[in-house]
Amino acid sequence: MEKIKIKRHKTDPKTTFIVIAMFAVVFISEFLKTRFIPDTLIGESALEEAKTWIIADILCSVPLILLIMAACFIPVGAVVTLAVLRIKSNRLMRDLQSVMQEADMTLDENDKGTVSDPPFMRKRRSSGIALGLLAVMMLILTVSLVSESLIPLFKDNGGIVSRIKLAVCISDDLEDRVTETEDFENVMFSSVKGGVSHMVCRNSGGDKRFILSGNDVYSLREQYRSYERVTAHVEYYKNSKIIKSVELSEDICSYPQVSISMDDSWELYRPENMEDYGRIAWVVLRDGVLVQKNPDDIPYSVNADHYVSTNLEEDRLIREDGSYEVYLVKVIVTPDEEGLYRNVSVFKISNSITFVIKDGEKADQ
Repeated sequence: MEKIKIKRHKTDPKTTFIVIAMFAVVFISEFLKTRFIPDTLIGESALEEAKTWIIADILCSVPLILLIMAACFIPVGAVVTLAVLRIKSNRLMRDLQSVMQEADMTLDENDKGTVSDPPFMRKRRSSGIALGLLAVMMLILTVSLVSESLIPLFKDNGGIVSRIKLAVCISDDLEDRVTETEDFENVMFSSVKGGVSHMVCRNSGGDKRFILSGNDVYSLREQYRSYERVTAHVEYYKNSKIIKSVELSEDICSYPQVSISMDDSWELYRPENMEDYGRIAWVVLRDGVLVQKNPDDIPYSVNADHYVSTNLEEDRLIREDGSYEVYLVKVIVTPDEEGLYRNVSVFKISNSITFVIKDGEKADQ
């Protein structure tokens, strides 16, 4: 019988070059995206700079989208290729059986790998179950790639679709330059990603998100001390929400004063629903000097976040004689010059309770 030669598949150098070139283009485009981000996205000239940046950002995102789309189709292509190869191998087996039967030869299904068998028949054929399992695995991989990598690129919040909408809105604002002005009761900043961030402002009408550059975030944060209660007066372009001007002010006084009390067993009580205040703590002063449960470089005595009451005696805050004053404070933590959250300050948000300890007992004032 004439030997059947099977050619081994060799990788085409052109294919390798194309794959490497695709990854190189994606890497370069992602690098260039950050180079087009303007130093500021606030002011009258922000619209022109924002338009240049957003168009460049959209164009630089195209290679990554194409690469991810190609990666999503690779598992499907692999399953289709295996299925086609299996169909061809089955046809080849049937043709070989026909040839062997015509030559008065038989091929035993359970006796593969004999000397007279062709080389490609010496290995057991892939089972349909294995192919099915592989197809399921490839399907799961495809779904995972689509859901985790491809769909987020087209989401309305932060994806290519939202960027295209922003580019259209910027073009509209460049034509009419209509602005709106609002006052906001609360301001928060999202983390800087890819050189840009968002300032989320809230008032009775809901939330609004204003896009900022990384430099804008850092400069605005230097204008106020608290990261929790800040008011903002914002003038922005109507369609794109690009900020024309913004004024921030600290709103410490917006925290309503609360009432605290103390019983005869030295138990201090505060109101229950104080989640909106954020971090709160008790301050205990003895003769005007701060008393702390655990001596530390903080301007309060003991935390009051998780419990509505605390016992001064159990917390060892009234161990010595003296004139005491107790009240509740709001704790504010802000970054230092290095950007680390190590600056701790407090301000009073309650009434004061005063008493005198003499010879270890509460004395009349």
